[in-house]
Amino acid sequence: LHYPLRRQRQMCIRDRSRGEKSWVDEKIRGDFILWVHDKEQFSSHLKMYYVLNKIEQLRDELNRSCNFQCSKTQIQLACYPGHGSKYVRHLDSFIGGTNRRITALYYLNTDWKKEDGGCLRMYLDHMNLKGKEKNDLVKDIEPIADRLLLFQSRRIEHEVLPTSKQRFSLTTWFY
Repeated sequence: LHYPLRRQRQMCIRDRSRGEKSWVDEKIRGDFILWVHDKEQFSSHLKMYYVLNKIEQLRDELNRSCNFQCSKTQIQLACYPGHGSKYVRHLDSFIGGTNRRITALYYLNTDWKKEDGGCLRMYLDHMNLKGKEKNDLVKDIEPIADRLLLFQSRRIEHEVLPTSKQRFSLTTWFY
């Protein structure tokens, strides 16, 4: 899955969902992305097809059990090519911007080691966690295969730390 997508140029440089390929400042964001518009794009890749089906099931379960009322998702496959590529601290949704409510990150990196870098750093200091030291309000999460993270798109600032190894993630935004 990973190498052939990059080699065939199916992944583009950070189009920011507007259809443009204009954001190329690798000091801010150093990944390549592929927007997943239909799970049938991956019908020949059983693992990805399975994961995309599970994402649909997760949305349905959130709607059913939490009265989430999500009618739209947006899915992006991202590849950080290594060589120090990263994504600086940011939110996935902004006041007055998109209506992204939950971000789901699913990692596809087998044989990942801590020294490969590329952790997701989550900043929890805005959550009013009383009595916590500043260091306790940052959480680094390794991008190991089959790990799924869910967080509020409007509240959790995060960044991808520099990675020395090719790193893949599938991000789903629930609206």
